[in-house]
Amino acid sequence: MVNASTEFLLRASSTSADNMSPGPGLYILPDIMMNSQGDKIPEPPHRLERSYVEHINAEDANDWIAAKILIKHIMPTILDVKLRWGEQETSRKRELLSTVLSSHPAFTKYESGWPILYYCYQSLGQLRTKTGEGSKKRLNKTSARSTCKRRNTRRSPSVLSIASTETAGRNSPAPRTSVRGNHRPSQTTATTSSATSPRYLQMIEGEEEVMNFLRSINTALGSARLLDRFVSAGVTNGARLEDMAKWSVADRDTFLRCEVRLNAFECKLVSDALHRIVSDTQE
Repeated sequence: MVNASTEFLLRASSTSADNMSPGPGLYILPDIMMNSQGDKIPEPPHRLERSYVEHINAEDANDWIAAKILIKHIMPTILDVKLRWGEQETSRKRELLSTVLSSHPAFTKYESGWPILYYCYQSLGQLRTKTGEGSKKRLNKTSARSTCKRRNTRRSPSVLSIASTETAGRNSPAPRTSVRGNHRPSQTTATTSSATSPRYLQMIEGEEEVMNFLRSINTALGSARLLDRFVSAGVTNGARLEDMAKWSVADRDTFLRCEVRLNAFECKLVSDALHRIVSDTQE
């Protein structure tokens, strides 16, 4: 059932999905949730304006990792990347959400399946920007970011290795399957092939290693929120964490602040934890 706030959004004027602002086309309830009963976990008070990941139950953290990877795999085969979220066919959006919720039913207990809904919405905008389809608005640079930019010219090769590898991976075009007319892949085929591929399983295992590392540092650190930043910076598994641990303190802190975008407190906690990895290995 769509609540009052959702009804308001459905009546509101459309806004750009690439700007990450909720518009009328955001709330598309998949078939799997049409007849659901009982209490639901409500949406975060600020929705997409704040970090909604912090409102996801800790018990669903592993499902969250797997669901995000699945979304990235199947989204290009179901949605048309040339169109914004609000311009997509309702049936395609519903198919995407149903596919993910069927694979990860833990999120059906959330109102409107909002963790999956929000991530699909944001991922499409990010994908459109990477492929040149979406608007590429520059964020206002903070003084810290400007400092990081100046440091980029003199970072050591060890710091650049992870970031450059990840950038190359993001810029490599993924295999595309025709999604028009009668050539669209079936929902079952997309889910099965993605969920059972060795690369998919390897990505899940690697991100779980990073998640476990973040959890071991401090329960108040917000490991689920920081995981996306580490993965985006190229730190996708435990082996890369061990590589970082071998860097100099200066290189490590520069990478954590400039690439992973940690604040001073988070940077200190993570840097100390990485140092302990080296200490434990040498003992």
